[in-house]
Parts: sequence; C-alpha cells; structure tokens
Amino acid sequence: MDFEEYFRKTIDFVIKEQKAQGIWSKRIKHNEPRELFRRIVPTKEAVETLIYTGAYGNSKVIKAGIKNILDYELEEADPLELWATKLRIAEIANNKEIIKEISKWLRNKNILSTRLPMLFSMMLSEAIGENIDLIKKLKKARARDGKGWGRIVKDSKSYITFTSNAVIALILAGENPNETYLQKARIFIEKSQNKNGSWNSSPETLTKPTTYATALAVQALMLLSKNPFNKAVNNGISYLLKTAHKKGGWPLIKNEEPEIYTTMYAVKTLRFYNYLKENNEEYLSKFLTPQQLSCYLFKKFTFDYPKEKLIDICIKDLLSSKAIAATPSAIKRRRDIIKILMKHTLDVAGIIDKLNQMGYHLNKKSHMTQIKFDVEHLREMNLVDRIKNRYFVVVDLGF
Repeated sequence: MDFEEYFRKTIDFVIKEQKAQGIWSKRIKHNEPRELFRRIVPTKEAVETLIYTGAYGNSKVIKAGIKNILDYELEEADPLELWATKLRIAEIANNKEIIKEISKWLRNKNILSTRLPMLFSMMLSEAIGENIDLIKKLKKARARDGKGWGRIVKDSKSYITFTSNAVIALILAGENPNETYLQKARIFIEKSQNKNGSWNSSPETLTKPTTYATALAVQALMLLSKNPFNKAVNNGISYLLKTAHKKGGWPLIKNEEPEIYTTMYAVKTLRFYNYLKENNEEYLSKFLTPQQLSCYLFKKFTFDYPKEKLIDICIKDLLSSKAIAATPSAIKRRRDIIKILMKHTLDVAGIIDKLNQMGYHLNKKSHMTQIKFDVEHLREMNLVDRIKNRYFVVVDLGF
C-alpha cells in the first residue's frame, strides 16, 4: 500500500502544531500520566513522526526539536519515562555524550521495580538491549487470566494496550516470538479485534476503539503472526487509514481532532508495514521462522531506520539548499557522490568509477578536477571528510 499521501498531510499537520521553534505541547484531554504532558514528550513524538514520514525539507524543524530535547534539564527525581524519552532521541541523533550519561544513570536504577507502563517505555532504548531479567519480569507480570497483561502486575484481567505494549517490549528485549505465552497473547489480540478492524483502548484512559490501541495491536500481530500481512493486520491497517484526519494526522478517537502522540503511533505502524514488505531478507528465511524474521526487522526498524532516515533527510535538505550553490546537474551528481561515500571510502578516481557504474560518462583525465571540486565542496559543508586522499561520509548534523 502507498501511504505517502497520508504522510505528506501528516507532515503539514505536525509542522502547524509546533508551538515555538522545535517545541510541541500536548492537550490534556484524557486520564493520562501527568509526566507525559511535559514538553519533552510531545516534542519527541513530533520529531519521531517527522523522521518516520521522511519529512524532506524540514530538517531545520527536526534538528530544532532534537536540540530542545537534548538541552532539556532532567532532575534525579523525574520519572523514568522522561529519561527514556531523552535517551531515545540522543540515540537517534547519535549524541554519544548524552547516551553515556543517561545509560550510566539508568544502570544505577532498579528498573525491575518500576510499574509496567514505565518498563514498556524503557524497552524502546538501545541502552537496555537484550535483557533476560526484564524478560523474566514481564513474563511473571502477566494477568491471571493467562491471556496477556493488565494494568498492574498479575492483574485479574488482560487488556489490549498493555498486552500489545508488553509484546513489543519483550521482542525488543530479545524474547522468542514463538514462545507459547506470546502466541496466547496473539490469540487474545486477534479475538479482541472489532468488526471494523479496530481495537479498544484499556481502562487506563478510555474503553473505546482508538487509533492508539489499533496501531499497537497491529504492530504486535505483525511480530507474532506467521503471516504478518494477514486479515487481522490488513483490517487494522484499513481502520487506521479510515480514521486519518482530512487535514493530516490521526485523532485518538475517530472524527475527533488529530493529536501528535496518536499520529506518531499510526505513522510508525504504517511505515513498519511497508518496511516489512520492502525488506523480506529472503536469505535469513532459511534460518529464522517468519515471526523471528519480522522481529529481526522490527529491531532494525526501531533502532537503525530512524538514524538512517534522519541522516538522509539532512543530506537531501543540504544538497537542495542554496548553500550548495550549483546547477541541477551538479546537485544530482553530488547527491550520488554522497550515496557512494556512505558505502565506500574512495579517492577521486574511485568515485569516478562508481559514478560511471551509475550511468555517468566521466573521463578520469578530463573530469578529475570537477569531481575533486565536488567532494571538497561537500567537505566544506561537513558532509564528507578526508584521510590522505580518500573521502568518506561524516555528516555533521550539528547536535
């Protein structure tokens, strides 16, 4: 399915919702934890949404949002969600200093003693990584009905959003999706789907069909199902598309005004759906079950994809800006040089060889000076660097 038109409208919505340069805020409408209304959280949600949509032409907005998050001062007593929020953006921006600082802080915290929603949010960080203790903690926290997870540890009843969040957290922690208890959760999620393709939210907020619950349930089913594009998943995707707001973004409840956080969940679910379609990694299917392959790709989508997309957005915006001061043909050539140097470290002669493989007709004798000028200009823009006579991509994003 082509979701690009939905993404284009979403970009417009997110940009219009910006309250100040690089800052977004959240409207208090439902019974949600107060810490989620601090500006760092909706700003992170807006930044991730823009990155996952591929918001070319908006790198300045994205970078301003990232800077606001990285500059946001947290205190020792602040909830773990806020530390996880800042860490997530530091990882996407590859800010090693902040990653090291927060990771060290987290290691001194007893994460295993935290309430379930906090634990779920923590699992979205690479700093946690594959963690057997966290898997054991979540496994023991299952609801007593044996289906999934509830609002609290060993709740009497399972609920969709808590179950979906737990599934996603467990997969990111390294759990095998074929485990019996996770397959029971899959069955519970499938049986809880409404006829219109939606899922109801859990009592923590409101028990109605929501885009938030639907997006999470679809993600969980794509990870746990032998066929990640089965009827339940496709019906869930169709529901998300039907609830998209005409002016862009997604509301929590159909026909309401769109919100940043529900938009983020919808966008990431739709993008992952396409990502799975486009990256089947057939060679791995010989060694992994379909569910394990989906989970492998989900980890790449969660941790690698946003970093790559952010760099891609910044490069394209820089190369399209006036700073490049070049003709359209030179801009195209310099973009192609960046693509080449993202995969190889080459001298000018080697770059010419790769450009010719892409359909250029360059002569090393007559075009050597031109290509050297191109790469030196890209070097001045902090897009590439050089060791002796060999060039490689560095991309200084300014964080």
